[in-house]
Amino acid sequence: MPSPPNKPTLPQVTGQATSQLSELSFLSFVILRTVKTVWFSTLLEAELRKGNHQYRHCTATTLATCIAALEADPPTHVFVVFDDAVDNIDYTVDDIDDAVDGIEDTTPREIKPLDTVTKSSILEFCADRKIHCTFFSNGNFYRHDERNCFYDSGFKEDAEPNFELHPISRTTYDFQQYLARKHEKDALVLRLRSPIWDNFNGFLDKFERARNKHNSWSVLHDVLPAAVFLARHEVTGTFNFTNPGTTTSYNALVLLRDEFNPKMSFTMPPDINPKDAKAVYRSDCKLDMTKLQDALKIRGYPDIPGIEEALRNCCKRMKSSKIGP
Repeated sequence: MPSPPNKPTLPQVTGQATSQLSELSFLSFVILRTVKTVWFSTLLEAELRKGNHQYRHCTATTLATCIAALEADPPTHVFVVFDDAVDNIDYTVDDIDDAVDGIEDTTPREIKPLDTVTKSSILEFCADRKIHCTFFSNGNFYRHDERNCFYDSGFKEDAEPNFELHPISRTTYDFQQYLARKHEKDALVLRLRSPIWDNFNGFLDKFERARNKHNSWSVLHDVLPAAVFLARHEVTGTFNFTNPGTTTSYNALVLLRDEFNPKMSFTMPPDINPKDAKAVYRSDCKLDMTKLQDALKIRGYPDIPGIEEALRNCCKRMKSSKIGP
């Protein structure tokens, strides 16, 4: 999936807020990212600056690159933001070749086959040194069926996939299961769904390309602060990481139209036959948020807004910041 258009301005490689330091300013973070997730890393860095935290980032090309970044100045916390954090919910059979050949020419080919090995080695490095490690990943392993509809509570973290997964998604799922079995107390895994941020073109592109099905979505303005909060409190385990509830692409685009321009037109992709090759690996689902909500509530963190409210607030922020057409 290409990076969202109109990327935010990148901050310095290292940083710390200049305001009065908080009592948690002794915490230091390293963000391990890929070329594809630079935009996501930038938003995460902004959250760390708000908390007066020291941070560095490293664009991962090989395992050696990652380990060198961690050994240079060992942090207290690591965020791993590899490609699976922003993966599509609608992989097609054509993406199998892309996964092998490299989706972008600028993406190092080595990181593709080394992805799981790299993550495992990072985890072992951190666990041996008592460094808290957070993996941003996805929960694109399910689809609505006769037993799991959008009006139900949704798929829990330990639910097994209920359809054939794309090879990329299968690798991601298997790694999450490995962590749950062997390293549940060593790492935090946050399962996103189609992350959205305050960018008009990115917002429009995200929803115009999506099928008009009920889905869980992750509005980064709401969930990234919670990610930093959980890391600070050294929470471990696997959590679905979206806004509560579901919405459809049509509803989201209507919100955008109503906020910016009642006459704005948008294009919805046509429905496709479930047997079509393009639909084989599509994930449309609702993720259960109970575990995350309980983990945040018990630590005094405010409720994450539901997806409809979150998208409405997103549109209002973009409008007030003059981000739009």
